[in-house]
Amino acid sequence: MIYFFLLFLIIFLVFVFDVGKRSRSNVKQKKIAWNVICLLLIIISAIKYRVGSDVVIYTDEYKEILPITRANWDYIFGNFNRQFGWMILVTICKSITPSFLLPQIIISIFVNSAIFNFIKSNTEKPFVGLLLFYLIAYAPYNFEVLRQSIAIAFFIMGIKYYKDSKWFKYYLCVLGGFAFHSSAVVLALIPLFKFVPITKASIIWELGIGVVGIILLPFFINYIPNLINSNEALFGAQVYYANKSSYEVTEISYFGNVMLFFINYVITLFLCKEKNQWYRPFVMFYLYFNIINLAFPILYRFSYYFLIFYILGLCKTITFCKFEKHLIPILIILFVMFNTYRRYNVDWLGIPAYRQYYPYHTYFDPVEDGEREIRCF
Repeated sequence: MIYFFLLFLIIFLVFVFDVGKRSRSNVKQKKIAWNVICLLLIIISAIKYRVGSDVVIYTDEYKEILPITRANWDYIFGNFNRQFGWMILVTICKSITPSFLLPQIIISIFVNSAIFNFIKSNTEKPFVGLLLFYLIAYAPYNFEVLRQSIAIAFFIMGIKYYKDSKWFKYYLCVLGGFAFHSSAVVLALIPLFKFVPITKASIIWELGIGVVGIILLPFFINYIPNLINSNEALFGAQVYYANKSSYEVTEISYFGNVMLFFINYVITLFLCKEKNQWYRPFVMFYLYFNIINLAFPILYRFSYYFLIFYILGLCKTITFCKFEKHLIPILIILFVMFNTYRRYNVDWLGIPAYRQYYPYHTYFDPVEDGEREIRCF
């Protein structure tokens, strides 16, 4: 199975280049290995055929898309459900080919290249970061939220401007993200993070906010949805996102969110020992969204923008901890088993959630999976 092959290959590279004796040598071999595994991940995403629920929907929508030569201004900019950046992309692609393969190739290269460069530039153990990304975010970013994944890539590209306080360039990246998914509007508030002090005292405040949120969460779960239910449009969106498998996996358990909160808190404590910890507010924001999502499933999409920073925090924490080498394989096996079961074995409308991604088919083997097709619509 292709997914397990990639998993074992990445784990092998972790031991060879991030943990083993070659971790500080053989720079050329490490670069080649990094480029090869990243290329494989891009290809797997690019050539998939109707793998992932949203991909099935986008593939069918593409059949009705007009080529750019027949599209007018209102067709591009007047679509309520699809932002103008997405419409420009698919109309241009439709002018070239009727196959959705071309948009997938463009999206896969753009999104994954941005993420891989970000991981490599911000971690001391890039293959560990890649392993965490593969286990936690690769599937949703590449098989589910295609439009939002483009917005996420723009956001990641804008992080260097955020760090340098080059706000004009940062907001150009935000605009690029908004052109593909309206949820990117939340990124306009990110510069406020610059005012969050990076001190141990601020971590205590963040802990207090999280604890208060956890205590008040049952109230919001029981009463706030009644306000949403009175609005037909909001209620429809709430039900839709509450039934999404990605929501059920990460946000369905109150205990799970309490556990997640304290795991994140421990991570930030480790990060507080570092001088360069600019991403700590992003990690905490990811945590807060996961708490809020229990009462407001409609907001779960926002957490995707900050998931990559949670992965970065995990990687930094692992790097900071000095594990005995004989314990590392055990820890990796336990993490893989826990994450795989937790994320992919929950119920997805009557079948396991991993059926969104398995069986895997390509445009060279264009087979439609009946169970997946039924549940996508």
